[in-house]
Amino acid sequence: AASASAPASGGGGVRKVVVNVETTVYETIRSCARDRGWALQERSVDSAGGARGYNIYWTDRSVTRTRVQRLEAHQMLNHFPGMVSLFSKAQLAANLEAMRKARPEAYAFAPPSWILPDHYTEFLLACKEAAKQSDNPAMFIVKPAHGCQGKRIFLTRTADEAVVRDAFWSLTEVLVAQSYIQRPLLIDGLKSDLWQCVLETCGDLRGGAGSLTLVALRGGKDKIHP
Repeated sequence: AASASAPASGGGGVRKVVVNVETTVYETIRSCARDRGWALQERSVDSAGGARGYNIYWTDRSVTRTRVQRLEAHQMLNHFPGMVSLFSKAQLAANLEAMRKARPEAYAFAPPSWILPDHYTEFLLACKEAAKQSDNPAMFIVKPAHGCQGKRIFLTRTADEAVVRDAFWSLTEVLVAQSYIQRPLLIDGLKSDLWQCVLETCGDLRGGAGSLTLVALRGGKDKIHP
């Protein structure tokens, strides 16, 4: 991702790029860094939490504005403050739903969404209303707010699924329910996800940034709960 090099400590040449990987569990990050000849830092050298000793800080977690403000000129982060409002399924669904209601013509692409158990009553009414529409009622997709890689996602036509009822009484489980797009755009008969990756290079996402779009094809059959 980054091609910058660290400044030399003694004024002669350039020293090896150091990547801090203490808060990532993905071996792929370490492998890519090794392939580039970069040094890995498994622990921060600054016990006070300041930005010291590394050029790139790669983390699986969200970051605070304070951490960003502590970065020095030659240091980079792979996240930016506020990302949780985009990558959290629950927060993204809530944000899109708010915009869909405020600007329905501009956000018609966003399917109606419900955060469970908070919006269980509204979701239950939507399921009942959909059941009245035709002999083939609309489908809903339900996914765990903190899940990934397609795990524990299911399709349903009713709010009476056991996992939905359990979430209603749970203090920790949060689900996101959305109207299922019956005829999605397919690539060679497969569903796909588009991932937009942006490299921030100047502290401003509006300029100096390179971008890369990745397409992930999803195979297999959806599990349907009639």
